[in-house]
Amino acid sequence: MRRFGVFEGVFVPTLLSILGVILFLRLGWVVGQVGLWPSLLIILLSNSITFLTALSLSSIVSNRRIGGGGAYSIISKSLGLEAGGAIGISLYLSQAVSIAFYITGFSELWVNIFSGQNQMIVSMVVWAILFFISQRSAKIAFRLQYGILLLIALALFSIFMAFKGFSMIGFSGAVNDISFWRVFAVFFPAVTGILAGVNMSGELRNPERAIPLGTLSAIALSFVIYSLMAIWFSSIAPAHILVENSSIAVERARWPVLVVLGIMGATLSSALSMFVSSPRVLLALAKHRIVPFSSFLSRVNDKDEPVPAVMITSLISLVALLVGSLNSLAVFLTMIFLITYGMINFSVFVEQAIGIVSFRPSFRLPLIVPLLGVVGTLLSMFLIDPLFSILALLFLFMIYLYMLRRDFPGSWPDVRKGVLMFLAENSLRIAEQLPYHPKLWKPNLIVPVFTPDSIDRWEKFMEGLLYPNGRLLLVCKSSQDELVDKGERFARDLRKSGLFAISLALDKDGFAIIRQAIYLSRQYLLPSNILFLELVDGLSPEFIQGALHIAEEENMGVILYKSNSPLDGLSSINLWIREGSPNVHLAILLGLHLYRGLDTKINLIQVVKDRDAVERGRTYLEKMKDVMRLPSDTEVYVLLGEFMDVLSSAPGSDINVFGMPQAELDMDWLDEVSQRLNTPMAFLKDSRQESARA
Repeated sequence: MRRFGVFEGVFVPTLLSILGVILFLRLGWVVGQVGLWPSLLIILLSNSITFLTALSLSSIVSNRRIGGGGAYSIISKSLGLEAGGAIGISLYLSQAVSIAFYITGFSELWVNIFSGQNQMIVSMVVWAILFFISQRSAKIAFRLQYGILLLIALALFSIFMAFKGFSMIGFSGAVNDISFWRVFAVFFPAVTGILAGVNMSGELRNPERAIPLGTLSAIALSFVIYSLMAIWFSSIAPAHILVENSSIAVERARWPVLVVLGIMGATLSSALSMFVSSPRVLLALAKHRIVPFSSFLSRVNDKDEPVPAVMITSLISLVALLVGSLNSLAVFLTMIFLITYGMINFSVFVEQAIGIVSFRPSFRLPLIVPLLGVVGTLLSMFLIDPLFSILALLFLFMIYLYMLRRDFPGSWPDVRKGVLMFLAENSLRIAEQLPYHPKLWKPNLIVPVFTPDSIDRWEKFMEGLLYPNGRLLLVCKSSQDELVDKGERFARDLRKSGLFAISLALDKDGFAIIRQAIYLSRQYLLPSNILFLELVDGLSPEFIQGALHIAEEENMGVILYKSNSPLDGLSSINLWIREGSPNVHLAILLGLHLYRGLDTKINLIQVVKDRDAVERGRTYLEKMKDVMRLPSDTEVYVLLGEFMDVLSSAPGSDINVFGMPQAELDMDWLDEVSQRLNTPMAFLKDSRQESARA
């Protein structure tokens, strides 16, 4: 049920999350550490990053409904559920930890005012109260924030009424115990509240309008307040006092009690906001089975409150409360939020850059805006702590790899394929303008299939030929349902093993199916270079010869395959090499691919009629083995006699490979070779685009 509008659901929780612990308890410390001008620069840089991210958020939500889960949902619907899950888990943990951060700030102030009390006991009491409120209802929590907003307004009024005048502003002077970027890291959680409203996206009446309007308004107002507060702090005390006294805002205000109430209200409201919103992120993760025990964590009560998610969030925040200090928690939160902001900006940059039609937000940004957001977050991370940044990114990448192995239900929009296609299309467009060299050759086959049994006969041979980076375009006649289904299964199995394979069903016959397949391969910008044709019964010599002519016209090599039974394995291959053969390069490349894919042993065979030519033939094959860098276990055989007579004396192998004459194919010769050898055979014809020597 969608219950909240712009003011109640986004502006107030966002503003209260920003005007919290850092404003009253750490901004003075920031000014004391680095001075006024650097402090204003820190405020400007932090708000610039959040402003850019807020613009990206506004662009996304004006394009689609993001649903529950906030930033997790945004990233999932742009970069995939796996990337969203990796960020969502980290973001949820950081928001759960931020509850401890805000409670620690409250208890720090409490013990400064009421000395002699135990800070941890105070923290535990506050934690218990907030837990109780968050368990009751998000509506109650949001209603309480109106009173807290009034307290903060009164606190700020009390502070600014004590302004000493511009002549008292300390433009110079700083302690400089800590580096600028470390101070930036302590300050940055002040501006991470922009996700407070986004996290409630599933419960907003009109998130497409509420999130941009509420978030950007809260950022603008908070930027003014932080800048004025930095100036105020610099006017009330020297740098060392600002660093040492975290509650100086109370002491120097016109009416200290109002500031105390305002600080307590601000810290409690920020903690309460996270207590309410972060379980919603966990709920969204659980609904999509991202986290363990998802069926339990995705439960809600009759008031639509995620009670199990609230309980787990409370436990995580309790652990963080027991082990963390305010500054250490601040640095941790900064790094996680910077990563999240970077991914949000990256999502918008990717969707806009690849130019997909579905991304047409009403709130459109120049491409430079999300790009600056990505660059700004990454630079900030590495300037703060390079080692932690690398470890954090590696941790996210490990979660992402784990997510890739999961089988998630449903279908999510995902631009990852669009990104890869965008890069591939542009890369291939550039590659098309560059000259081709045979060194770049890879097997890219067009395979027309006419009977379902064909695939069984050459399946093993094809796998070895394509490995590791060959490509296959399988084409079948659309009216043959059994063949179409089998072709698709074969292509799908090849894709699962990491190969590029497509199966198409075409409403064509004869030569038309080959020409159409060649045309389609050109449209993929990956033109095929080999026509693979099985010599099956019913395939006329005229058709085979016509197919050879088409391949020659298209500068494609040819493999004619003949087998009476499926290949059980391919442990060895005989390459019959005639001295001066124009088909030697394709034969060698075929052998090398089978060697790489199936560890197939290669035998080089040459037939000579004259005994005096035996040694010359052996020398020729040995030189070929060396020049073409064949495996060291390649064997060389020279057979003496007439070609047809010596076929049976060749070394045993699983397949025999021969070259074809460049003139008209002699089908009688091919049939006779097939009858004398009881193995699968491949007859090759080079296109002159191959080179085994390159």
